[in-house]
Amino acid sequence: MSNENSIVHTYIHMLDIIKQQIRSVQAKAALAVNSSLIQLYWNIGKMIAENQELFEGRNNYVDQLSKDLRAEFPEVNGFSRTNLFYTRKFYKFYTIGLVQQLVGLKENAEELIFVH
Repeated sequence: MSNENSIVHTYIHMLDIIKQQIRSVQAKAALAVNSSLIQLYWNIGKMIAENQELFEGRNNYVDQLSKDLRAEFPEVNGFSRTNLFYTRKFYKFYTIGLVQQLVGLKENAEELIFVH
């Protein structure tokens, strides 16, 4: 019986390790997907923002972009006109935030240099 208990214990331990590894890989995959989607939305927002002047006066260009993207990728959600404007807003918000952080770092670095 003791050999049988050892086998059961070994199996339960092995099962626990496999389940932990599966959960770990699932979490890493979800993080990778989320990271990729954030990068995609930032890039889309950037392109919309950078080309805004080119399409000035053509309010329907985002509507057309939305229709074209949804036609090409019907299984993917997130390409409505509203969401495309959100991607632009997302890009602009984080671009401004990044620039402000970099300026702040530069100012702090200059203060440190002049203090010495």
